[in-house]
Amino acid sequence: MARIAAGTVTLHDARTRTRRNVTLESFEIGVYPVTEDVFAELLGIVGRHPERPVTAPTSRSSAGISKWTGCGNRSCWTRSRS
Repeated sequence: MARIAAGTVTLHDARTRTRRNVTLESFEIGVYPVTEDVFAELLGIVGRHPERPVTAPTSRSSAGISKWTGCGNRSCWTRSRS
């Protein structure tokens, strides 16, 4: 894990051409890529390319994970939200 110091970053939305500053607290992030094998284990599925770093899903919703896991346009999540 690598510790990232607290600080301010500027977010830019190219669609609306707006910028805003966001202050972040310090946090830790993994320094090694997560492989499809590890990600698949977390999801309870079999990974297609076990050694490949996970680059998907890119969607902001569970639809990206559903598509990546082969669920198509439907959600594969079986756990209810609390």
